[in-house]
Amino acid sequence: MAVKKEHTFTYKDISDRKRKNLAILDCVRRKGPLSRTDISRETGINIVSVSNYVMNYIKKGLVLEWGLDTSTGGRRPELIKLNLESAYVAGLDIGSEKLIAVIADLGLKIKSKVVAPRPEGSMDKVMEAATAVLEKTIKEFKRPISDIKLIGVGASGIVDIYSGTIRDTNPTRGMTKTNLFNLARLLENKFNVV
Repeated sequence: MAVKKEHTFTYKDISDRKRKNLAILDCVRRKGPLSRTDISRETGINIVSVSNYVMNYIKKGLVLEWGLDTSTGGRRPELIKLNLESAYVAGLDIGSEKLIAVIADLGLKIKSKVVAPRPEGSMDKVMEAATAVLEKTIKEFKRPISDIKLIGVGASGIVDIYSGTIRDTNPTRGMTKTNLFNLARLLENKFNVV
């Protein structure tokens, strides 16, 4: 696997297996329910490989067998559909005026949302408030935290790729800087999201 380092960002080439995983799951997400044959046709991955991947997804609960399609001759093909509630993602938006935290299923249907005003003062205060907003959203979620598989963070400001910081651009708050690149990882560790 080739790794390329550019400033504070690291890029990794993904393996053929991961590429196929993403292609199949994305195809099922966008166009499902589909038969294994349809998935093979859409992705260009051979039918045997598609069947092996799909069986693995069924065991993990990522996809569901959704019923039978109409036959074009021979056995009726089984339809595969993404299990939208097999995993959830959390998102945190640190905006210029407010903080928004959401939890959504794999179909991007929002299950929990909390909005709070952005506090005045240093970025440390903003980070504390953002963490509290996310914590409240997780409490309102009413499902085990282990169902959340990813936390994504977005922030308003100017990204400085050389120092790994984001500069706040609101003139009333001043040009404060903070390192938000590791915030998602820190939040994932705090809330035991893996």
